[in-house]
Amino acid sequence: MKKGQMEIIGFLVIVIIIVVGLLIFLMLSKISSDEESTNEKSSIIVSNMLNTITSYNSCTTVTNGKQMRQVIRDCHSKNEPYCSHDCKEYIEENTKAIIESYGKINYKFIILEDDKEFISIESEECSTNIQADTHVIPSQNLKVRLLLCGR
Repeated sequence: MKKGQMEIIGFLVIVIIIVVGLLIFLMLSKISSDEESTNEKSSIIVSNMLNTITSYNSCTTVTNGKQMRQVIRDCHSKNEPYCSHDCKEYIEENTKAIIESYGKINYKFIILEDDKEFISIESEECSTNIQADTHVIPSQNLKVRLLLCGR
């Protein structure tokens, strides 16, 4: 083989290595962007679910029904029945119904007072947290937290 032919073969090998490296880089960056997109969607879903729960009002027997955040606050301070139910039962039943309306989801819903559980609802054992969101109910230091869990 002549010297010119050897240089061309060496140049082709270098070009092939660069092209393969770029392809691998593009494939890996596509995978990570898909994971980020999935995390963003999950985060939005959790936030929307928690907004729905805290804004929810189904009690038609009360003329001026309260949003769930008000029911939670009143239940914590007064522990009064709401809508012909024990306030904790009302919160638990309606929260489960809202979350289950999103489909089969493994979740944990917690209402905390100074990091102590006031109400806790769990679909199954929630050992791996995928996404979470927290709303604070002012004036009583209550936190409403929803966690979506891994399977």
